[in-house]
Amino acid sequence: HDVSPPVPRVQRSTQGATVTKEFDDRPGVWVNVAVDEFAVTWGTGWEVLDLDFFTSHRVLEFSRKVERSLGHYRLDWGDHLIRPYQVMLFAPLEKVRCFDAKELPGTHGCAEVEKRFGDDKVHQLLPGLACPEQWDGPGLRFVPMVGGAAPADCFELCDELSCEGFDLVHFEQEQVGHCLIRFDRATEESCVGGGLHGDAGDAWRALLGERSLNGATAIAATNRYQLIERPVPRSFDCVRWRADMEAKLQVSSASA
Repeated sequence: HDVSPPVPRVQRSTQGATVTKEFDDRPGVWVNVAVDEFAVTWGTGWEVLDLDFFTSHRVLEFSRKVERSLGHYRLDWGDHLIRPYQVMLFAPLEKVRCFDAKELPGTHGCAEVEKRFGDDKVHQLLPGLACPEQWDGPGLRFVPMVGGAAPADCFELCDELSCEGFDLVHFEQEQVGHCLIRFDRATEESCVGGGLHGDAGDAWRALLGERSLNGATAIAATNRYQLIERPVPRSFDCVRWRADMEAKLQVSSASA
């Protein structure tokens, strides 16, 4: 159970039982347990369920195994994955009601989100790296980083120039930083590492002077990414799905 930081105590089952709790004999260790007689549900606002089916022995056992895997925490599994598997694995095909794009058309995601809100840009931090071979862009010195805040001026300049990222030296006590804009990606292969006391620090000293890093607390490179929300039209075809399932059932029956 390598969930870190610990998942908070939350109610995640139809009966309100806690399924994430601290291990009784090992304080600080959190485990997931199924203590509810009802089928476990994850992140669903409301559902209309046939409880005779979803609380049946086989479906409950499947649900508990899924829960014990911690896939919801580690891999962001959602109910949109678990519910279909419960139905497709354990419900008779002739009792399955399928809804496809013809009956319920629409899209998944937010349409025209860029026009309404603009798009988001984020920076991936690569601690200890510097990329002197890419230092051909402008830079900023003594950028405010009050309370360890991000260097907003560096972000704004990077966005303005459509850069790929920037290299940064942080002076925690002075609450400032120096940054150099880059127009190529930072990678371990194209940059140097070692932080302040390695090749990365030597590169900054060669540029700014031997005493330039006195009081510096960290060196890092960033890569800039743009997050774009794209709506995905529903394209599921019930006729094709049912034909495929029937063919698989026939093969399974023949093998048995």
